[in-house]
Amino acid sequence: MTRHARNSTAGSVYTYHERKRDAKASGYGSHSARFSKDSVKGFDCCSLSLQPCRNPVVSLDGHLFDKEAILEYYLAKKKEISRNLKNFEKQKKRDENEINELKEAAHRSKVEKFVATERGENLPSDQASTSSLSNMSGQKAKELPSFWVPTMTPDAKKVILPKPDTAIYCPVSGKVLKIKDLIDVKFTLAPVEEKGKSLISREVRYLCAVTRDALSNSVPCVVLKTSDIGQGTVEEVRRRDLKQELDEREIASGDEERGIQTKYAKKSRTDYGRNIDADDPVEDDAELMAELQRIRAERAAESAKTEIEQQQEVERNRIENILCGNPLLNYTNKATKTDLRVKRRWDHDVVFKNCSRTESDKKTPQFINDCLRSEFHKKFMEKYIA
Repeated sequence: MTRHARNSTAGSVYTYHERKRDAKASGYGSHSARFSKDSVKGFDCCSLSLQPCRNPVVSLDGHLFDKEAILEYYLAKKKEISRNLKNFEKQKKRDENEINELKEAAHRSKVEKFVATERGENLPSDQASTSSLSNMSGQKAKELPSFWVPTMTPDAKKVILPKPDTAIYCPVSGKVLKIKDLIDVKFTLAPVEEKGKSLISREVRYLCAVTRDALSNSVPCVVLKTSDIGQGTVEEVRRRDLKQELDEREIASGDEERGIQTKYAKKSRTDYGRNIDADDPVEDDAELMAELQRIRAERAAESAKTEIEQQQEVERNRIENILCGNPLLNYTNKATKTDLRVKRRWDHDVVFKNCSRTESDKKTPQFINDCLRSEFHKKFMEKYIA
């Protein structure tokens, strides 16, 4: 066997494996890697904070948000829009003032020119009477050729602000976002396996309300929007012939495949959802701020309650360790049976037991600590060894 078969880098062709290995070692070129589970957002996590939602709401496009986070985002965007509108109005007013000043200056120059003409004064001609080939003639003669002089440095151009858009868009989908379109989500909690374990630390947090299956990123989830009965809804349903409508829809399905528009043409779910309650008033900032403050107060109270419970648990464990850790202190407790027998250092003290066969093995159980053991050893040594 030749040396060429043993060395994989001795070939005359730059193989695909070698190219990939060199690209990985050098750090240049295109690289591809598969994302792990940790890089994927959980199905119950907010799209803004990337943390499990406490008050989950979902948009019409299926993006989940925490109500506190989306309200903060919405109010921040409204403040930004109002600030941009004020700056735009200032710029517009400033431009109008500049235009008025230019008009006044032009009118003033015309009046001065007319007065000078009536007096018979010689006015400087706008154009030179004789042509000159020099590039420093006319107005250019007064300009300095030295561009580095501070007076010749160019001024910064005035920034023209565009008219701001008053619509607020979803941070994920980029579509128009409205608070009234957000749907509250009520998850079904999974049974608690370990008592005292927080909701965030659980692996399975929510279940399907119908099938009772564990929800995860691999399970498609659906949210049902609840609504109240409107005026005249019951009477409209009673007057409708649902069977006839179903037959007409089946007939119209073939027309839709052939490209014929019918009154039963399908509408997108998002458009249908946006048309619901279209006559609702515009969201009030005061109401949104009050809702945000209420959510913050509830979370602060919940955090304080959790902290108090943790402190009480720590104090209870400390007291329990003090009372139950030492059998002498807990000897009067009749509710729990206390065993004073402890495991000896040696296997039942075989040596000392064999030496004292005359003594009875059935003795009253007593607590043996290091002090008693040392006294016992002293008596044994004095009786049998000394």
